[in-house]
Amino acid sequence: MERERGAAPPHEPQTGRPGLEWALVVVAVAGAMLWVLALIGILLAVVVPNLGGFFGRGKDRAYDADRRLIQAAVDVYYTDFARRPGVRRYPTAGGYGAESASANAYVNFTHLVGETYLRNVPDSASSHNPGGSRRGTYSWWVQLSGVVTSTPTHNGRYP
Repeated sequence: MERERGAAPPHEPQTGRPGLEWALVVVAVAGAMLWVLALIGILLAVVVPNLGGFFGRGKDRAYDADRRLIQAAVDVYYTDFARRPGVRRYPTAGGYGAESASANAYVNFTHLVGETYLRNVPDSASSHNPGGSRRGTYSWWVQLSGVVTSTPTHNGRYP
């Protein structure tokens, strides 16, 4: 069959391997997906350690906030002459501080909440503190100097 001059060539059947174009498309898509997964992996490698630091800082700040709140309540209790004229006492079993954590020096949250120096017991207060809970991590106590501290000292856990 002869072709006329200027006429389009007749459709010729595909030569070569069938489906080769599809295979190339699949390879290209797989390569693109590999690049996307690599990028996601790099982002996760950067973001995940920063999240750990973020949560750690949050626990540190919560501990410091509890310590400052308890310190303020203990100071006001100690200097509240309207309720205890002429008597300076800490809200502890013995009414005074100690050189180290002891039953007489633990902050009594039952007094602080009952007499409205605090609205509620901090979550961090352990069961060593009257009014504290078993979930609490820290036993808050008053030093001889009147400074509130905890046993154990802050260890990154909260409550």
